[in-house]
Amino acid sequence: MQTLFHDDFYPATKRIGFLRSSPESIVRAYSDWYAQLGNSFEVTSYDAPLRQVMPRLEPLVSNHTRTIVATTRNTEWSAILDNFAPGGDPVSAIAVLSKALQTDGLLVGYSPDEREEPGISLGRLGARVFTYTAFDPDNERPIAPPTRSIYLARQSGSKWLFEAKGEPLSFENLDAYKQRRVKDRFTPEMLEQYCHELGIDPFDEDFYPGPCYLVEKHVDPRALGTITTFEEQQRKWQIVPGS
Repeated sequence: MQTLFHDDFYPATKRIGFLRSSPESIVRAYSDWYAQLGNSFEVTSYDAPLRQVMPRLEPLVSNHTRTIVATTRNTEWSAILDNFAPGGDPVSAIAVLSKALQTDGLLVGYSPDEREEPGISLGRLGARVFTYTAFDPDNERPIAPPTRSIYLARQSGSKWLFEAKGEPLSFENLDAYKQRRVKDRFTPEMLEQYCHELGIDPFDEDFYPGPCYLVEKHVDPRALGTITTFEEQQRKWQIVPGS
């Protein structure tokens, strides 16, 4: 299965957030959230598809400061991608904004398994993440916790870990979770199918036609931590975009 943009913007596409709301509503919710935290920020709109806006996430930093809110082909959902250096981290945004907007959220993560032999230190470890947050009107907490989480990842060598928490969704293939080989319990094809069941096509760049909004939080430069670029991170993990 291909990654979004064929890794041209890895690691920002390692994990992608989605909220069942319009981009404009999400940007307003971001503004309210940052204002409550005392953060100054600015919002810039781009009448362009996501691919053309992704370079605006650089530089990538440890304390992410830039977020793209992108229109998708399914107008029920909008996408969230950020400039967290180790790989997109929309977890907090989904928890806070799905509660504020009284809507559903989804975290999708995918990394192809590129370790050819146990013990090899270079290349990505395979991972598949599907974390769904259903709006719960009875939730009195300030954030919305996930209601269904499915996680499969290679830990080290040939060892894989599979976890499934929460109430299964109606479209899940529960029999697959009983496969003898752990890595077969949640395949890339299953991850993609589950997203399709929700009307989301996360790895197809045509799913993100624009417009897009860049929300930039202003922070003390000393708080940025690691400062890097897409190219530097791809070189670190021996990733050749487009291959």
